[in-house]
Amino acid sequence: MFARKVQVHVHRALDDIGFAQLSATQARHLGLPVGHPCAQVQRLAFDLAGRCVEVRNTRGDAHAFHYTVTIT
Repeated sequence: MFARKVQVHVHRALDDIGFAQLSATQARHLGLPVGHPCAQVQRLAFDLAGRCVEVRNTRGDAHAFHYTVTIT
């Protein structure tokens, strides 16, 4: 998507996966109770020159957590 939309080629990515509890705001956005267990993924993606081109923090229901990644 980066290459197609903004002509940036992602060369590598680092995903840090952990678990926590949802804050009130996060729970409201996800339609879950406050304090519900969540999976959290922080991604840093880098282009061919080594510049960070993406910082993303994702949270979701830990009970429905499934993660698959293929980076080539």
